[in-house]
Amino acid sequence: MDPYGFWPFPGDLPVEQFMLRNWDYGCPQPASVQRMHLIAEFLRQPRIPRSWYHPERIIRPTEAQIDLILRGWRGENVRQLAWFLWQGAHEWPVLMRTHYNPTQPHHELMMQQWIALGEKYDTGHNRCWNVINHPSFFGIPERIPHEFPDWRRIFSLLPEIAGPAAVFLPDCDTIRWSDLPPWHKYRRDLFKQQILFEKESKPREWNENPFRVIEKCAAGLQYAMAAMFIIVVDQQAFVTGRPMLLYLDHHGNEIRSTRFEFTEMTLLGITSDWFAGHLTPWMWESSEVGECYEVQGEVGRVLYQLDELDLAPPTRRG
Repeated sequence: MDPYGFWPFPGDLPVEQFMLRNWDYGCPQPASVQRMHLIAEFLRQPRIPRSWYHPERIIRPTEAQIDLILRGWRGENVRQLAWFLWQGAHEWPVLMRTHYNPTQPHHELMMQQWIALGEKYDTGHNRCWNVINHPSFFGIPERIPHEFPDWRRIFSLLPEIAGPAAVFLPDCDTIRWSDLPPWHKYRRDLFKQQILFEKESKPREWNENPFRVIEKCAAGLQYAMAAMFIIVVDQQAFVTGRPMLLYLDHHGNEIRSTRFEFTEMTLLGITSDWFAGHLTPWMWESSEVGECYEVQGEVGRVLYQLDELDLAPPTRRG
């Protein structure tokens, strides 16, 4: 089935099932506020049970539930993009515009030029370039509560952007990894070896900022946690000509981010490296680690599993 030729029915998407199953009908807050709280909670879930997406197990909402919970939240075009992402369209990035200024027509020209770079590789049937370029996503910030600041407002309408894709296997849930998937465990051994090598070969860098050295060595672990990469066109991108590249995990946490020159060659490099299973080298060198993935961050503490040997000073002076 071509996922972009299919219009999902109300309740077909896991986040909609989560809302239907957890809606508090006695809550005094407006529906929009409760909806945002539930989306934030949905993104924290460790797994997506098959009962939230299997056609024979999902809850089919009544018209009253559709009116209260689902209708008025997001349009059918957004739901179709959500379905496309849920079906596994994470091979190419989402190009996401977050800044809209009708008094600056050259912004639209810049955006169209960037969109065209990805459309060169769009075959129509196998769509590979997902574009969010409409002010309804980001043009009315006062509608969005504080759960989703800045570019994260996209989660208020499209939590599927964080992944994961559906796993259509009998009696198998779709897992949101909060630690290394089993098939990536070897990366932690390589990470530990890299820490030892870096601290001994570059003791001065280690002594200046050991956490930065560790976070740089952790690129392989960080890639293993990546579920999606997005290109954010914000106000700074229009000023500098350099959008922001972000890697996200299954919970929507920022893994790494950087600004880059948006050309056909850089786009091909980013996507080719994604297919090959590693972060683009220049992105690794120039990017900032997301707060959760810092050494003392919520995810970093679990992912890196640092011990006394890892944190010990180098044996020779810098």
